[in-house]
Amino acid sequence: MFGEGCVVFAAMATAADGRSDFYTGDKLPQTSIPHGTGTYVYRNKYFTYSGEWVNGVKHGHGTLTMGDGSTYEGDFVDGEITGQGLRTWPDGRSYAGQFNRGEFCGQGIYRGGPGGETYEGEFLDNKRHGEGELVHRNGDVYRGHFDGHKKQGTGATYVCASRVRRCVFVCGPLLVLLLVAVLDWRRCVLSDCVGR
Repeated sequence: MFGEGCVVFAAMATAADGRSDFYTGDKLPQTSIPHGTGTYVYRNKYFTYSGEWVNGVKHGHGTLTMGDGSTYEGDFVDGEITGQGLRTWPDGRSYAGQFNRGEFCGQGIYRGGPGGETYEGEFLDNKRHGEGELVHRNGDVYRGHFDGHKKQGTGATYVCASRVRRCVFVCGPLLVLLLVAVLDWRRCVLSDCVGR
């Protein structure tokens, strides 16, 4: 481990109002540069980072705590939230999955808190994008393709209560019903499918 046994407490910078950034932890020998593991409390007191450092930059595994009670625990690369991680909010919402520069990007699971919707699938720039499954508060499930946070594409399956609906979504709104099949095996019903 870098700087093993070398724990320091140093004010990193002082603002005009007297508030300082503080770091406690390992550092490069004979410097005040964070290197190894340590905790950094930012001047604005809104952010605190505890975790791994390389040459003064957050790099490796760490936890970033925000003043509103939300947290991120996971990978940091060159000071950015990048890689696998878990973001949580005080109201119960959470996202577990891949991040790129602080944005949901790649595979992940977003849970909308108590009574909220859940989405498991692909993300791009904090939006549902690609293949995924969206479970609504009422239990309805949409499995299919998303583009820019909207249902998009062909061959999507929409599950509502006791019906399985196969629909085509273009730019979000439903345009064409391919098949509505009631889960009662004795009959198959064709009707209009209302997009939600």
